[in-house]
Amino acid sequence: MPTRLLRALIGSLLVLAVVCTTHGSAADIYSHIVLKLPYALRSDAPWIRIIQTQEEWESLYQQMLADNLLILDEVEPAPLIDFQNFQLIAGGLGMRPHIGDRLLIESVHELEDEIIIQVLEVRRTGYCIVLPALSYPSATILIRKTHKPIRISSAIATDDCDSGIEVH
Repeated sequence: MPTRLLRALIGSLLVLAVVCTTHGSAADIYSHIVLKLPYALRSDAPWIRIIQTQEEWESLYQQMLADNLLILDEVEPAPLIDFQNFQLIAGGLGMRPHIGDRLLIESVHELEDEIIIQVLEVRRTGYCIVLPALSYPSATILIRKTHKPIRISSAIATDDCDSGIEVH
């Protein structure tokens, strides 16, 4: 079953989560893992959620399944996450009129008083051929549990499918 394989893959990624920071700089690099989820939460507007319990994770995961019209004979639980030591940060750009835009996690930095997650909204332009279908670009990352506030810093980039991504 694909969902069992997905759970095993996510579980393997969680086992490989190693906390590593760079010392001596003003903003330490904060280790994180980008989770590649099979479905996106369908929302008309941009959204963000900080998930700190398995129950909150189950709720979001089940909403993703429901939004993508997946009616399963047997409800698949969300992959288990060690919420004693980690938390999930999930967010999305909202509804887009075509398949082509992406949301990328550029970096995660820890300052003395906050965690900064830098995201890049990549928009397809120029000679890109994209399907005219609704999409919901999103990203989910796993980070160490922290009580520091989390700030999202975003930038817009374009991808013309010819010369690559250009940040604006």
